[in-house]
Amino acid sequence: MNFEPTPKQALALWHLLITGEEPAMSEFAKKLLDAPNRRILEKVGLIDLERREKLQSGRRKVYAQHIVLTDKAWEWAAEHFEVELSKSQLAVPILQELIKKLGCYLKDYKIPLVEFFSQNNKLIEDSKTVVEIPSDIESKIREAYLKASGGEYVVRVRLAQLRQLLADVSRELLDKTLIQMELAGRITLMHLDDPQEIHPEDEQSAVNISGHTNHIVYMSEW
Repeated sequence: MNFEPTPKQALALWHLLITGEEPAMSEFAKKLLDAPNRRILEKVGLIDLERREKLQSGRRKVYAQHIVLTDKAWEWAAEHFEVELSKSQLAVPILQELIKKLGCYLKDYKIPLVEFFSQNNKLIEDSKTVVEIPSDIESKIREAYLKASGGEYVVRVRLAQLRQLLADVSRELLDKTLIQMELAGRITLMHLDDPQEIHPEDEQSAVNISGHTNHIVYMSEW
């Protein structure tokens, strides 16, 4: 989608995306989205208006128009993370909500904050050093993972186990392939938090990314 919103429109869209709110049109107009800007976002198909019952006054029903994001808005957002936002104080609660959701995500998946912020550039840099990888390497990694996990996905497998099952693959090639798979979202490499769980073979088999050692791997079904 080629639509380029103004900073004010972009802030309104990200507010709705991050908070999950579906506010009444009159209330949201006071905060972020006046009528002219709202009509533009409606016209390009990023928001809809939905008529909802507000309250009952005696026997008379009262309705209000609520702003609802469309699927097109989510598609737009997925392609526009780098967008200029209005420098408004109203952006503060949006940032607070984003930080809270990020924190919940990192805790749920046991991802250290420092790793989240530091690994992406390193992963991209490392992936560029890989010119060509044999097409069967990822398949071998998948087979070894399933063998170590008992045929299940999204369970913890130690990299030490993986390396034992892939002894015929060089360490350099295996490390670079794992980094590329992490970058592509096919696996998640993680650190063992409990020092008592970390054995010498775990340290020897770890994949180092931006100075952080990763001892275990989770794989999703491709």
